Amino acid sequence: MRATVRGPESLPGRLLLRHGQIPDSPAMRLCCLRPNTHIWQGVVLARRHGHKTAMADAYVFGYGSLVNARTHDYTALHPARLAGWRRIWRHVEGRTVAFLTVTYDAKTTICGALAPVPAGDWGALDQREHSYLQERATRVEHALGRDTDVRFYHAPVDLHLPHSGQHPILLSYLDVVVQGYHRLGSNSAVSEFFDTTDGWDAPILNDRAAPRYPRHQKLTPEETSLVDHHLEQRGAAFV
Repeated sequence: MRATVRGPESLPGRLLLRHGQIPDSPAMRLCCLRPNTHIWQGVVLARRHGHKTAMADAYVFGYGSLVNARTHDYTALHPARLAGWRRIWRHVEGRTVAFLTVTYDAKTTICGALAPVPAGDWGALDQREHSYLQERATRVEHALGRDTDVRFYHAPVDLHLPHSGQHPILLSYLDVVVQGYHRLGSNSAVSEFFDTTDGWDAPILNDRAAPRYPRHQKLTPEETSLVDHHLEQRGAAFV
């Protein structure tokens, strides 16, 4: 499998050691977790551009559009939590608008979903997640068992660019993410998503009438109201 990262060729591969126990707290238990979950710790291997991996069937941890099962063909989504990372809106090289990525934050745990990805499908997923780096996820809380191979995608910090008026958040993309969280864990999951995401000062492009996001979905009136309510709470500016 070839992990596609479209950015500076100087991007270094690195081995990052992540230590420490995940604290037990209401925030940790929030959002659709099943009983008898496993919390594991270890290392996160940042894979360099072009690094090939012989991978058996594994899971991808989605924290944005991948949480919405309507945007892909991977069945049987499983609620999960990833400790040590926080979502943020950023403009990434190779993208024309702001998208979600994550940055390391020892104090934050984010809710998301695990989707099973057959070994032969990782190349297509790499293409979908272009401009992002694939990493092996650790400190994941889920109900699938200790031997589960979990990967996730994010843009390395040295590829981040600030969001701007020229690179706004597409409302059609945000709608898809919120719909995914609402169907994964109802209103509490949506609230957790907004609370554990930074960058809400980014301008929002209201493209609902003519969606620019290729995987846009039709929202229910309740889902639309949820998006609008949370954006209003954060004083979002539209362009």
